[in-house]
Amino acid sequence: MGGGTANEDIQYSEKYYDAIYEYRHVILPHEIAKLVPRTHLLTESEWRNLGVQQSPGWINFMTHHPEPHILIFRRKRTNTQMQDDFIIEYGSDGVPKINTTTERGFITVNPFPQ
Repeated sequence: MGGGTANEDIQYSEKYYDAIYEYRHVILPHEIAKLVPRTHLLTESEWRNLGVQQSPGWINFMTHHPEPHILIFRRKRTNTQMQDDFIIEYGSDGVPKINTTTERGFITVNPFPQ
């Protein structure tokens, strides 16, 4: 993390998609993560008050308890075009794979890199 303010150290993933939703995860610096309630998912006003900045419509829909500093968001897709999108599909082993429409290939993704 840089030498800036904690809000400047918030990291945003690229968006990733399935047929219905677009997703992204946000990695909070530990000094902000300490302020995240462990009893419920955050409302929009709560995550905005923590300094998370993103366009309207994102919902904090999941918590990854081993890594509470990672907030996972989704919102309904508004576009049906698939140009240069990343599409999440699940293999028979249950591992998510990303299909890039530009490359027409699959890569395995870990949304929680170490």
